[in-house]
This record gives sequence, C-alpha cells and structure tokens, in this order.
Amino acid sequence: MKFIELNAKTETDKVLKSFINRYFASTKVDAQRSGTSRAMIELFLKASCGSNCSYCYLHNHRNELYPMELENDELILSNLSAFLDMYIENKWCNNFEIFSGRIFDKPFGLKVFELIYNKFRDSQYKPSEIIIPDDMQFILDSDQTTKIERYLEQFKDIGIYVYFSASVDGKPLDYERFGNRVDEFYYRLKDFCLKHNFCYHPMVSAHVIDKWIDNFDWWYNYVDGDLDKIMFLQVRNGDWTEARVKSYLKLLNHVYDVIYDHYKNKDDFFAEMAGLKPYNGEGPEVFRLNKLIELKPVRKSNKLSCALQNSMVVRMADLAIVPCHRTGYKQFTAGFFIKENNEIVGIKANNAPLMIAIQNLTLENMLKCNTCSINKYCMGPCLGANFEYTQELFYAPDDVCFLFKCGILFTLYKLNLSGGIKYLLENYRTETLELYGALFSYMSHIQKEATKGVGKVVLDTMNELGLELPKKMED
Repeated sequence: MKFIELNAKTETDKVLKSFINRYFASTKVDAQRSGTSRAMIELFLKASCGSNCSYCYLHNHRNELYPMELENDELILSNLSAFLDMYIENKWCNNFEIFSGRIFDKPFGLKVFELIYNKFRDSQYKPSEIIIPDDMQFILDSDQTTKIERYLEQFKDIGIYVYFSASVDGKPLDYERFGNRVDEFYYRLKDFCLKHNFCYHPMVSAHVIDKWIDNFDWWYNYVDGDLDKIMFLQVRNGDWTEARVKSYLKLLNHVYDVIYDHYKNKDDFFAEMAGLKPYNGEGPEVFRLNKLIELKPVRKSNKLSCALQNSMVVRMADLAIVPCHRTGYKQFTAGFFIKENNEIVGIKANNAPLMIAIQNLTLENMLKCNTCSINKYCMGPCLGANFEYTQELFYAPDDVCFLFKCGILFTLYKLNLSGGIKYLLENYRTETLELYGALFSYMSHIQKEATKGVGKVVLDTMNELGLELPKKMED
C-alpha cells in the first residue's frame, strides 16, 4: 500500500504518518537531490543473544526493550516481508542496518538474507548498503561462513553491498566468550575482514578499563598498525568511578603517544587532531573513526553524535517504531505499523511527540548539557543509558559527564605539553581561539579548583604518569 494511503484514524496517527513520510522515507528523487538517502532504516529483528555481555543493555533490559513472547521466527519473517513490500511499493531507497541479537550463526540469519535478496533481486527500489553490527561468531562455523559469503556476492550482483561491522572487544578480553577457541576465532575473523574490507568496533567499557592499554596494544598489532580499521566506542553507562576514569585517562595517554609517534611531521598531527587540516595519509586515520583523542568540536550540526536522529527503527516482532534499539521501552514507542492479510495497511501512534522532540534535540538544549562548558567538544550521552541510570531520557548520568570532562581536559593538557597549543595558536590563531576559547576558559577554571572533582582526577593521573603540568596554558 502507498504510504500516504495508510489508514491513520486519529489526528495523532496522522501526525506520526506525516512525520515519518517527511523525515525518514526517502525515494531516488530525494537521494538525487541530496546526494544520499535521507535516513537509515534499522531492522530490529531479535533480542536473544548467547553472548550475555555484562555491559550490554540488550542483555540487562531485554524483556523491557523487546516483546520476547513475540520473538518467533515465522512472525518476524512475515512482518519483515510485509515491511519490504511497503518499501518497494513506495519506491524508497533508504539504506538498511540490521540490528539483532545473535542470528547469523543460525539458519534464521540465512532466512533473513534469503528474504531480503528475493524481495530486491528484480526491483529497482532497494538499499545500496546494508550494515550489520554483529559479534561474528558464525566465523567458527566454516559451512555457515561459506553460505554468508555466497550471499554477500549475490547481494553485490544486484547492487547491494552488505557490510559486517565486527562487534568484538579483542582477544585479551574475550577469553570468557570463546574459551579455548579464542585464538582460532580471531585468526578466522582477521582473514574474513581483510577479504571483505570489513572493520571492527570494540567497546571501551568501564568494567574492564584497567585492561585496555594491553588490549589497545593487542588491537594495534592485530590490524598491523592500521588503526583506521577500528572504531573505538566508549560505553556511556553510568558506572565510571574515579578509579575507572583514571584508568581511562591512562589509556588516552597511551593512545596519544602511539599515534603521535606515527607522525614524522608533528605539525600535521596537531592540525589533524584539532580538525583544522585534512588527513594527509601519513599516520593512521584514527581521527576519522573514533573520538578517543580527538579534540575537534563534534557539535558542528544540530544532530546528536549517534545515528538515532538519522534512523527509523522498526522492531519486527510487533512492527513497533521506536527511537532506537536501546530506547524501545513501551512508553517511548512512537507507534506501530498495522498489518492485515500480510500487508501493512495502517499506522497507529503511541508517543509521536517524543519522536518529534528527539529530532529537535541537541546538546545545546538538553538538560544539564545545555549549560556545560564543553558541550561543543563532548560526544554527548546515550539516551538509553540516560534512562537506565537516571530514569530520565534527556538527563545524562553524572558519571558519564565526569568521564568526558576528564577525558577532554586531559587530552588538552597532553596537546599543550607536546607543543600542540603553541603550534595551533601560531599557525591557526583565529580558528583556534574561535574553536577552543570556551575550552581554554574551562581549563583555567579547573586549574583553580585542582583539589576536587575533574581537576583533581586529571592532575592526580598526570602525576601518576609522571607528566609535567604547566603553570598555565600557552598565551
């Protein structure tokens, strides 16, 4: 059925329908005008996962984020089929992300591929990319891996590129998950990712942060120094104690030194780190993918740093439209697609105003963030973690704020100690003062209160590392 013809009974239903049509639905005409499809469509398939990582929201809040009583293969595939039919009939071209608990080591994952492939094989209306974050455990099954690779080629033949992003934490941290097969797993994974040009996104979480320097070194060797193959993702849970933040700062110190040593021309390092000069191809392109030691402002648009504002997430068990897979609670669900006789025929709103509010959310208007001195440099909180730790969707946990304040301040100190601030002021004075004026003021304030809070943790860590703290920043 045409999207504009979907049954919307109430005025709120009509608002949700109109909002999705305007902000998320994307046709080839839209793509040609903008150069890209406007939004990603995330297919949230399942919540069951055998990994049970302790920091994972899906593990800890599975029954609240997903109607587990409806997690049925046939129902999910039926709903997915109806949704794809609507996609094709409305001539959409949005790219897909497949988010799920572990499915690709099982027959169900292949059925998902088969269904998507058959729907788009003879259609001109299809995504050009499908991105799949996955724990990659299918790698340990040679037959399953061969079947998946066959589908990768079949998708490519019809103009759809499927990209797996390996959600794995690194061999030093993964012994519990893989046991005596951990060496085999990472050997096979490296071969698979090199073959298909796939990348990795390990999670830098608080509960094992004391092991992350060794883990970083392992990753560095694993990718043969090619760090642009890795996106390091800080887990923004509210469990960053002072001791854990200190360990995080020591990791930042180590990462800074490793990347710095790669650059023969240190001036390029300073300018690229600050975002004042494009990557020149000399060192690893680490600033492109992760924010561990990057200092350039991340608030250059009105978007949050995650994909939440650029994705429509559809939970396939009940065709719910949720803000993201971490905020799929009943009270935050925007609405539902209505299916009858294997066809989507309507839309019913639940909390459409929230979905609209999220689209207008920035760190400049979010509670607490709006008055923070570093909101132009901070990647910001995760809305799902906000709710889990503060019971408020738009209010960040204090521990997360503390983590980023300490991290940004520490990195600025490192940049100054290595001559970076002096170089930037001498060569990019106007841009540097414009970009970092607020940060310099914040640093001056913190230096006056070095006996408590952020200042104390940063200075104590620097002392423990044997780093010299200048009396003042470069004038």
